[in-house]
Amino acid sequence: MLPLINRSVNSYGRSLMQVSDIVAYAEKHKIPVAALTDVHSLTGVPEFLLSCENKGIHGIAGVTLQILDGDAYRGELVLLAKGTEGFLSLKSLLDVAGHVANGDKKFNPKMGLQLSDLVSGKYKEQLEKTIALDGFPGSVGASLVREHCDPDDAVSIRGHFSKSLGRAKRSGASPFLVLWWPLWENLEASC
Repeated sequence: MLPLINRSVNSYGRSLMQVSDIVAYAEKHKIPVAALTDVHSLTGVPEFLLSCENKGIHGIAGVTLQILDGDAYRGELVLLAKGTEGFLSLKSLLDVAGHVANGDKKFNPKMGLQLSDLVSGKYKEQLEKTIALDGFPGSVGASLVREHCDPDDAVSIRGHFSKSLGRAKRSGASPFLVLWWPLWENLEASC
């Protein structure tokens, strides 16, 4: 278990952990902060936050969303809510990406947010009210780094990012977009 990336049975087929297991683990190991980041689901958040509060743990609502490029899976994006406004942003993004329990009650691997929409800034307002976690195996950022850089060469990754970071900051892009601007510049033509 990682304190900020945890999935429960509400991720349908991605975890066997109950929300109570996550909270109990955090309490046992004296972890002061924990997040619930189920895949395309906010169903367990109320139980999680209440359980965390009862155990003196700072609980954070989160969600894991799949990122797609057309029909192709590009990776996952983990978002943590910044307070109530952030939670409402998670709900808004989930409405677009699709909730795991919609429709036939089965997980649909074709649901998610489009990479081109992230690149264009379509969700800038919602993303500014969240914190994006990236760089873990399976994340959209790790996928883009593997595609555009030598993942074992920190110098090549840094060089790739630093080339246009200043231009991205001057453009007023959201913090989320500034982080991945150099990679997305190369992808814009194909999106």
